[in-house]
Amino acid sequence: MSDKTELEVLKEKADKMGIKYHPNTGVDKLREKVNAELSDEKEPTTATTNKSSKKELTEAQKRAQKKKDALALVRVEVDCKDPNKKDWEGEFFTVSNSVTGTVRKYVQFNTPWHIPRIIFNVLKDKKLQRFKSVKGKEGTTTRESYLTNAYSVIELEPLTDKELKELADDQRARNAID
Repeated sequence: MSDKTELEVLKEKADKMGIKYHPNTGVDKLREKVNAELSDEKEPTTATTNKSSKKELTEAQKRAQKKKDALALVRVEVDCKDPNKKDWEGEFFTVSNSVTGTVRKYVQFNTPWHIPRIIFNVLKDKKLQRFKSVKGKEGTTTRESYLTNAYSVIELEPLTDKELKELADDQRARNAID
């Protein structure tokens, strides 16, 4: 007499169907995966249905698309407003999240430069604490703090094909690329 639990039965079905699952997956989640796979097999695949063109992306595909979007290069010009960095020509920025991992890039100030969109978004949101003198009720002067943008970030138009060709020719002439 074989007394298998529902979880064991579902795991066997998932193994036969080639469905991947975590060993600690619960009954409900595994049941959903098996049922979803069964419903996909039962759907007719004819040329008249547009189901294949409207198919949703898998989690891995969504993640890959998010990573591609975050790492896409954006042409920008960055001006640093921090008085402590007024003599700096540029700065390294490191950004990290669960999708892209760690992204580290040097950003040149006051020069058109290509940076990943994730760093562009961080630069736009970065704030700087500044202070100003304010006269009080009794004529005393006090210092108040306020936040302002740490960087002025201007998104520029992408290079045209002609500009890219000229840049490539210039780099080739200077032997700047391999």
